[in-house]
Amino acid sequence: MVKIEDSIGNLQLRDCSDLPLCAKSGVFEIYPDVTNKIDVYCDMDTNGGGWTIVQRRFDDSVDFFRYWNDYKNGFGSVAGNHWLGNGFEVNNGMKFTTRDRDNDLHPYHCGRGQQGAWWYNKCGITSLNGRYEPEGTTGAKMIQWKTWRNTTMRATAMKIRPMN
Repeated sequence: MVKIEDSIGNLQLRDCSDLPLCAKSGVFEIYPDVTNKIDVYCDMDTNGGGWTIVQRRFDDSVDFFRYWNDYKNGFGSVAGNHWLGNGFEVNNGMKFTTRDRDNDLHPYHCGRGQQGAWWYNKCGITSLNGRYEPEGTTGAKMIQWKTWRNTTMRATAMKIRPMN
C-alpha cells in the first residue's frame, strides 16, 4: 500500500487535483497561493476524483443563515457541514448576498427573506445555503434548486477542480 506522504513528499498541493490517484477522500492541507495553507475536504471518488469541496450540507447541525464575515472566513468543519470561505465573491456577474449585506438586484433583501446567503439576482430559484427543512417542504426559505424538484434538498455539495 502506498502512503500519501510517500507519494507527495513535501509537495505543496494547490488543490485536491494535485493528489495522487491512489489517495482516499478526506481532509488534506492545500496551498492555493503558495504562502497561505488551508485544510479542505478532497473528494477522490466522484468522476475521477480531485474535487475540492467548497460547500457541503447533509443535516441541520450547522446554521448557514450567517453574516458576511462568516462566509468570507468560512465556517463549520471541513470533514462535515461547512462553507470553505468566500474566495468567489462574484458568480455570473452577481455579488454574494448575506443576511447583513444586500448585494442582489431586487428591492427586497433576498438573503434575509430566503434566510440563506447566495449569488442572488432577483431572489431566484437557487439557494444551497437556505434553511435545512424537513423533507417535502416547499417555499423560499430552504435549501433549494427549484428547477430540480421544487422541494427542499436533503444534502448538497459544491465541488471544484481545474478543467485540465
